[in-house]
Amino acid sequence: MDRFTEEIASLLNRSRFLRNQPLAWKLFVFSAVLIIIPMIVVGIISYKQSAYSLEQQAILNNRQAIEPIETHLEYYVRDFESSSLKIINHPDMQRLLRMRTTEEVEQSRIRSEIQDLIRTEMYSRPDISHITLILDNVLAIDTLGIRSPYPASQLRDEYWYASVPHDGLPSIISRSIDWKDHREPVI
Repeated sequence: MDRFTEEIASLLNRSRFLRNQPLAWKLFVFSAVLIIIPMIVVGIISYKQSAYSLEQQAILNNRQAIEPIETHLEYYVRDFESSSLKIINHPDMQRLLRMRTTEEVEQSRIRSEIQDLIRTEMYSRPDISHITLILDNVLAIDTLGIRSPYPASQLRDEYWYASVPHDGLPSIISRSIDWKDHREPVI
């Protein structure tokens, strides 16, 4: 036997725990200590390495899944912004945006032209079900009219309404509304 094994055997012989035990029992305890402790250490190290490896793989898989969604969402938002800018930059809309009173809007008879403009844009995109246009204290147009589940006049009471930019810049707000028998996400 080598010196290390002899010292372990000597320690086991001197310990009170194994002093009066038969040699077979001492060998069993000695073997268990030599086998179980290294296995526990190897098991813990393997577990930590496997857990880390699986976590890194999950992060990588999630990133790969999110990238196409992010790209699609960017294209969608750009397309949506482009549609919004087409409406905002239309000469009739520019004329409407310069109006400050309801009387001015009524006298110009621009309401029907604006309704046609936003309906045309709405029909050109299958992902848009309706458009609501609000010109503060002057005009509110909803392409669904009275069929709208959420009247344009109530939008001013919403929590997000205060964050809408007043300088004509487009703003995209995501929320959910009650629609017939379910909640519908809307932008």
